[in-house]
Amino acid sequence: VSDKKISDLLFEIAQGMGLTVHRGKAWTTDALLRETREIVEAKRKEGARVVDMVSSTLLTICQTYNIKAGSILAVSDNVVTGEMGFMNPLYYMAESNVIKIALELVKKLEKG
Repeated sequence: VSDKKISDLLFEIAQGMGLTVHRGKAWTTDALLRETREIVEAKRKEGARVVDMVSSTLLTICQTYNIKAGSILAVSDNVVTGEMGFMNPLYYMAESNVIKIALELVKKLEKG
């Protein structure tokens, strides 16, 4: 589970950069490309807004070692419409912004 303070800071930083930001639950899975329409719909009904394949591992390790962590994602594909985003330059701009946000978070945390 993401730390609320970290998540709030990530959100504030992204908003401060003038980016379009969405908050919500992520369905994390390590089953690459196994999202059936039925599973996607069930997870949507449970409140998931995105499918993520990285955060669960990071957050589990952080919880194990009592390290506060959060997650910010750049969305590539749309599992509902089937739209693939890895060829879209906007995706790579979003990835670049994720890095900038993370670096800004580190600066804020260092200041206390």
